Amino acid sequence: MAIRSTHKGDRAQLGPRVDRVVYEAVAANSGQYGDYGIPMSQWVADLLAAIVGHPELMRELNGEAVAQILTRALDNPDLLRGRG
Repeated sequence: MAIRSTHKGDRAQLGPRVDRVVYEAVAANSGQYGDYGIPMSQWVADLLAAIVGHPELMRELNGEAVAQILTRALDNPDLLRGRG
């Protein structure tokens, strides 16, 4: 018998392929939130909701957590370097 999950609203699936280094970093970071961590997909979904201007759609992360994550990313000097 399948376990029912809470309906999370009108959602579409996004399945990007990411480098293993990125995957491992997301796994490590998503595990830092909540008592037992939050699912990686929800961590990514919450960040994307904040980035595109819909913080009301964030389910697990709060604004302070998102600000810390984005500040850490923006403080990385490699972010401003061109590719190649």
